[in-house]
Amino acid sequence: MYPNHNTESAVSVQSSADCFPIGKEVKRVFKRILILLILPAILTAAVLPASAAAGLTLSIGDVTADLAAGDEIRVSVTATQNAGYVSATAVLRWDNTALELCAVEFSDLAPDQGTPTAQNSGAFTLRFGRSARRENFTDTGLFFTAVFRIAENAAPGDYAVDLADIVALDTDLNYVSADVVPGTVTLIGEPSPTDATAVPEPDVPPSAVPSAVPAGSEESSEIPTDPAPEAVTVVPTAAPSESAGHTEAQGRESVTAAPAAANAEANETAAPWIAVAAAAVLCAVAAGIILRRKRKKK
Repeated sequence: MYPNHNTESAVSVQSSADCFPIGKEVKRVFKRILILLILPAILTAAVLPASAAAGLTLSIGDVTADLAAGDEIRVSVTATQNAGYVSATAVLRWDNTALELCAVEFSDLAPDQGTPTAQNSGAFTLRFGRSARRENFTDTGLFFTAVFRIAENAAPGDYAVDLADIVALDTDLNYVSADVVPGTVTLIGEPSPTDATAVPEPDVPPSAVPSAVPAGSEESSEIPTDPAPEAVTVVPTAAPSESAGHTEAQGRESVTAAPAAANAEANETAAPWIAVAAAAVLCAVAAGIILRRKRKKK
């Protein structure tokens, strides 16, 4: 008997048909996996906006002041809307070439929570609230006051004061969205002259200013005159090295001249006696010659 080709074809077609249900099952498994992967992302996107409580608005006051270096300016930061927060941080920003930050004064609505000492860097981080508090701060009003000093090189103009990078949390550790209304410090007028540019007035002695004398009086025609200054004799003095050398030279001259003066005085005193002695010697010689001649004649 010959093989039945139709029967083999039917078997192959049937086996192919059996494979299609397996492919559909795989597709169903993939669909379930995709749903399981996408569903958490959809739920997360739906839950996060609901967990962020909106409602903290901080407004910075506007200040206008005369331009006087060294004067203090107080800028208030007020909460106009507060849905509730327990702890927050914010970065205070200003122009430190015109304004120097001196201090930040916190209120009971935003108590200080470890803010460091004020620094004039142009950006200063504020920490306020109470992390261990069980209830949110919900009141509106003054949160804190920034105290500035007008810088020496400040010029007239408008200078912005702003808060940035605000991070606020409530008691449930949900983020509280925050909005800021920036403020402006306006300096008007001209810079005041510093002491370095001021020209001091010359000191005039009272005697040099004539006193007013009523017209018609006897003293009206007299002109007050200052007494003539007394003559001052200036004795030049030599430098210390020169005076020391001069003194030493004088000492040497005095030591040398002392024996000479003594010899001269002795010579003056002995001169008459020398003359008398010489005369006596001459007389004695003459007497001796005369006596010899007389003896020879005898």
